[in-house]
Amino acid sequence: MSMTAYLDESGTHGASAATQVLAGFIATEQGWQAYERDLAALLAQHHVEYFHAIKFRKRQGPFKHFNVATQAIFIHDFFELVHRHLAYGFAVSLTQKDFLGIYRAAKDALPKRFRHDSQYGVCFRFCMSAIQTFMKGQPNECPVTVVLEGGHKNSGDALRVFGDAKAEMERNEKDTTFASMFIETKKNSLPLAAADALAHSLFRSKSTGILIPGVKRSSGVVMDDVVPRSAFREASEPPRIQHFSLNAEQLAAVVQMYIEHETRP
Repeated sequence: MSMTAYLDESGTHGASAATQVLAGFIATEQGWQAYERDLAALLAQHHVEYFHAIKFRKRQGPFKHFNVATQAIFIHDFFELVHRHLAYGFAVSLTQKDFLGIYRAAKDALPKRFRHDSQYGVCFRFCMSAIQTFMKGQPNECPVTVVLEGGHKNSGDALRVFGDAKAEMERNEKDTTFASMFIETKKNSLPLAAADALAHSLFRSKSTGILIPGVKRSSGVVMDDVVPRSAFREASEPPRIQHFSLNAEQLAAVVQMYIEHETRP
């Protein structure tokens, strides 16, 4: 029985964004089928055609008929489906300051022909690592198919990273965690809704201090009620949702990996 991971991003569509976030969820085929069935019913119940986190927060587009109370009810039920049907959630965040600082420092150590990962690509590389670590506990459910929301200009960089990393794992580690990767859209792929909500929730909390998207403090529904803060931590045993906030040390390790890869015989 194989699994599928759906990923989406936040903080990547504006030059002023200080942090980029890439997040996703993984589940079995049966888990995703149950999630899609129940999410379709939830959307129909609220007369919503599709889910988009920013439009949900701003009560625009398919959510223009919502009010604050409706948002609170909807997002509670929305994440209840996530916890009921999906196996594992992960999020990677990276500040522009750390990304530029470390990569500039490594510029002279790498060949001029070397193609650096974009900030988006670095986040995607760590998402692959999170998936790989989780799947070590699910050996009978490999390989994993990855589906990425294609709205970002660097989604092509993620395809390159996926191909390179998959080939490297299979060659050096005999690791066959990953199968293939596809690009999809939110309107055509309901499972991307979960990744979109997680990525945007985390981006908003890190960049502005605002908690769950579109829900005011006075509503009584805050991030702790929907995506518990206790879940956003690094731990030896993966929680249901795990957050990796990349720092300079982790980025330096990636750069060192590049150097070793490019200079080995």
